[in-house]
Amino acid sequence: MIVGVANDDFNFDINKNIPVTIYVDRRQPIYATAIPVSSTMVTLSMPNFDQAMHYIQMGRTMKIDGRQFSGIYDLTGTKVALERTYSCAASYYDYASAPVQPDAPVQQEGLSKTALFQVATNMITSIDVSDAKYLSEAEIENLGFGAASVFWQSDDLGILAGTLTAHRPTGDLRATDSQDLALMSDFCEGDFASSSQKVSHVEGVSQRELRGICRLDDSETQIITTKTDIGEHTLYNIVFFLNTEKAGEVKRAEATGNIAIHAASYAIE
Repeated sequence: MIVGVANDDFNFDINKNIPVTIYVDRRQPIYATAIPVSSTMVTLSMPNFDQAMHYIQMGRTMKIDGRQFSGIYDLTGTKVALERTYSCAASYYDYASAPVQPDAPVQQEGLSKTALFQVATNMITSIDVSDAKYLSEAEIENLGFGAASVFWQSDDLGILAGTLTAHRPTGDLRATDSQDLALMSDFCEGDFASSSQKVSHVEGVSQRELRGICRLDDSETQIITTKTDIGEHTLYNIVFFLNTEKAGEVKRAEATGNIAIHAASYAIE
């Protein structure tokens, strides 16, 4: 993946590459190389395309640190733009080797915001929440997720939950497990333990469940993420069970199982 950065105040030596570090919100850093193409412009080469795409899609702010320059960039609106660009490039690449038939369906984007609200509503029902409050786009961005996500919280049960879709660069749902678990660990300031496994709630639908436990002093928070393959995208259902007595009373396996079954309906529509 190549990103260009230009500024008239730069004065680069065109013969010298510059190592840089890219930070997207609180996620793990991406190590890249700035390659000067002129005295005022560099291209940033990010070898780990899958990880970079995944982070930037769900990110809010990107910071670039280098020996000769640094900058902070707003990622608002990049999720849809990146998905469309990637889908277009992938379509042309596939067409070169195996042209797509005119009537073949091509999924250009993930679920709409309306559909995500429907998914979120089902999550609320599955957990039997009576005081759910939807978060504003600003509150969601402060969490580190993109504004296209839908999140809600229950003060009575001590639960924070939400849903989003992201383009998946590879067909293997398991391939992004490590990046997804790294994102989950970013919400933990203490010791973090995690696991991932394939789940089979609906025949013919590929789903995985990621679990994380964060322990800090005497508190414990559990994060359960269900991933559903919906074509070129992954549908994420994320639930934070905070360290409260009420959260401990929720039948988590039953609730997350019902959430996964509903999510599977979007894979077979």
